[in-house]
Amino acid sequence: MKLNKKVVYVLSAIGVSIVLFFIFLPAILHSLGLHPEYDGKQYDLKGKKALIVTTSHGVLNKPGETEGKKTGVFASEMTIPYYEFLDANMEVDVASIKGGEIPIDPQSFYYFLKSPQDKRYLEDEVFQQKVKNSIPVAQVDFNDYEIVFFAGGWGAAYDMASEMMGEKVSEAYYNSDVLFGSVCHGALAFTEAKDSTGNYLVAGRNMTGVTQKQLKQFGIEYTPKHPQEELEKAGADYKV
Repeated sequence: MKLNKKVVYVLSAIGVSIVLFFIFLPAILHSLGLHPEYDGKQYDLKGKKALIVTTSHGVLNKPGETEGKKTGVFASEMTIPYYEFLDANMEVDVASIKGGEIPIDPQSFYYFLKSPQDKRYLEDEVFQQKVKNSIPVAQVDFNDYEIVFFAGGWGAAYDMASEMMGEKVSEAYYNSDVLFGSVCHGALAFTEAKDSTGNYLVAGRNMTGVTQKQLKQFGIEYTPKHPQEELEKAGADYKV
């Protein structure tokens, strides 16, 4: 079957358009707000310490299942804060729920989702060794740090919220000046923390994380803990 010149031209134009779309996709997503660049005040925090805490769970599975789609921490939610702290001359440690090698969601490194910090990580042997040999969070004293940051990713839905984590957050909140932060599912680390009267620490506080709507948008069929749901249960004033 022969194609006339007009059809060939149209098909060629479509092919070129598709190629150009994928070439410029990272720039398009960046313009829509993915991985925005920070151009604010720079800090020198030499002598201060920061800790990044991640999940140890690497599979999207349901109770009783051992196999499923690979997940873990979403790379940029770990690499961006790491390099922000490092570039401010802080000493940065990396911990995970169980310790040892941290599972990284393979989607993190898709070319159109990869952040500049992800690229830097892939060439950084020191950081890579920290990720392969992360400290078990049970062995970490949050009071030893000025900043404790909880990274997200779908894996954190399985293990970031726990009584042990709640106790560690609560103890540091009342006994040090540690500054806590989180992104995405990392906010689950706060959901079991309680104040001195036994009430949830986040009650009445403005909090944010992954929304129920986003779970549906990403087609996630099952995760045990959802930040919006768990934060609202604990009495937080959830903000989108």
